[in-house]
Order: sequence, then C-alpha cells, then structure tokens
Amino acid sequence: MARSQRTPLPEVDGVRLTRLPRHVGLIPDGNRRWAKERGLSVPEGYIAGVGKGLQMLQDCCDLGIEEVSLYGFTQDNTKRPKEQRMAFSGACVAFVEEALKFDIALLVVGDSTSAMFPEELKPYVKERQGSGLKVNMLVNYGWEWDLKSAFESGQKRVHDGLASRQVSRIDMVVRWGGCRRLSGFLPVQSVYSDFYVVEEYWPDYELPHFLAALAWFQTQEPTLGG
Repeated sequence: MARSQRTPLPEVDGVRLTRLPRHVGLIPDGNRRWAKERGLSVPEGYIAGVGKGLQMLQDCCDLGIEEVSLYGFTQDNTKRPKEQRMAFSGACVAFVEEALKFDIALLVVGDSTSAMFPEELKPYVKERQGSGLKVNMLVNYGWEWDLKSAFESGQKRVHDGLASRQVSRIDMVVRWGGCRRLSGFLPVQSVYSDFYVVEEYWPDYELPHFLAALAWFQTQEPTLGG
C-alpha cells in the first residue's frame, strides 16, 4: 500500500509537494452536523465517516506518510446520549476491522479498563500489530488519563511514562469540521505540531482537503520552539 519511491508527489495549485510531515494527527469532526443537515440519523453520520477514514488511510499510504494518529472518541464523549455513544463506538470497531485489511501497523490507544471501551478492540491495545503505515487509533482516550500514567511512572522524561508512549511526536494536526481546538488530542506529542483546519465536515472528505493541508505544511518553518 505504500507509495513507490519513484512516484513523484502531486502538485497543489501548480506547486510540487517536496516536504511531507512524517506523522500526521487527524481529528475527523462534523459527523453529527453532517447527518443533521441532511435529515439523517446520528449513526448514519458516523457510518459515512468510516468509509472516509478508509479512503484517508489509502491516501496516506499512496503519499508515503509514515505514521497517522486518528481520533476515534474521547472519555468526555462518553458522557453523550446512549445513541451517540453506541454510534461512535460501533464506527470505531467497523473502521478498525476494515483498516486491518490494509498494510498497516495498528495500535489502539485508550483506557481499555473502562466499560466504554469496545471489547473487540482490546487485542490491539498493548502491542502494535502488523506492518506498514503506523496507525494509532484513539479510542476512549483522555488527556488526563494519558498524563496520569506519566506522573505515576517515575520516568525522567514525560513521554516515556505516557500511556500513549508508543506514539511519536506529531508534525501536523488536521481537523475537519471548522472547529479550531485540539480537544485534548495527544497533548505531549502535538506540543509543536502545526495545526490546519478544514471547514468541510469529515464525511465530505476528499483528497484535495489533505493535499491543501500538506501544501500549507511545507510553507511552515519547523523551529521546534527555537
């Protein structure tokens, strides 16, 4: 599934992509609003998002992205009505089941001790499985849960004690749906990430959205705080 080294990167508005982020964080927001505006049910919005997530994985493989972290749902999200909880939890399971057919190395990151964590995803929590594009799926994830592990570990470096310690530093975070907030997304790994917002809802995802984000990314100067 990985992009051939001989395949040139595409052009965006006449500009050739020359510098890709190694690790991209994705916040696929807007499923509920998309469904509501079309007179559809909430579950239908999340189902539509599953197919777009698989398309996104294929696009990342084709472009040669090395690692992707994808927001499924957070511990705060589980406070929503039961219909919504069941919808986004089921969507995460459906996405993972189909994504495993790709050449990916999957890790699911989240509090698997909670009743809110899907039983089907527990085999993918402790060790990354598979080979190819690294995919980190955040399921029942919470930034406080993540950092608490670091505080209790006694490690000198915060990252080494995180519950999400297998996830590397993120170069760019892309959020769909127009909202301009991180919503607790991997706070340590994204501390120096460039942040790009797509106005369209996630179920309307198309490759040009991502290409525009990549074109913008290569104009940013990677200072890492310097």
